[in-house]
Parts: sequence; C-alpha cells; structure tokens
Amino acid sequence: MDVKEDHMVVSDDDTVKQDKDATNSTADRIKEGISNLHTSLDALRTSAEQMVEEEHQALKRPRLEPGPTDAVPPASGEASGF
Repeated sequence: MDVKEDHMVVSDDDTVKQDKDATNSTADRIKEGISNLHTSLDALRTSAEQMVEEEHQALKRPRLEPGPTDAVPPASGEASGF
C-alpha cells in the first residue's frame, strides 16, 4: 500500500508576510478599541462635569422664603434649643 503524502512548501517570506498581516490586523483592532475607549471616557468626563456643575448650581439656588432657623436669630449668649 502506497501512502501519498501531500506536502505544501511555504517559504519563509510567505510566513513572515502572514505574520505581519496578522500583527497589523491585531494592531488595528487594538487602536480601534483604544479610540472607542477614549471616546467613551471623554463623554463620561463631560457628563460628570455637567452633573457636578448642576449640583453646585442647585446648592447655590437662593431661598424664596426664610426657613425656621433663619426666621428668628438666637439672642446673644443663648444657645437655641437648650
């Protein structure tokens, strides 16, 4: 019985080219991932800054009516509520 062996000869140049193509493809995917991550983080930073600014504006809002502690200041020398 004769066994026929199929051999494919691959030159070093072909192997190097395939490795280089795979490396470039991987590098491109990594660059794209980093770019997407940068975009997402930039949007998150902008959103966080806006939320902090809105919170500061809410804290600075002027009061329309005096609250119970603002209505009558304690007399000098007296502690309120004691």
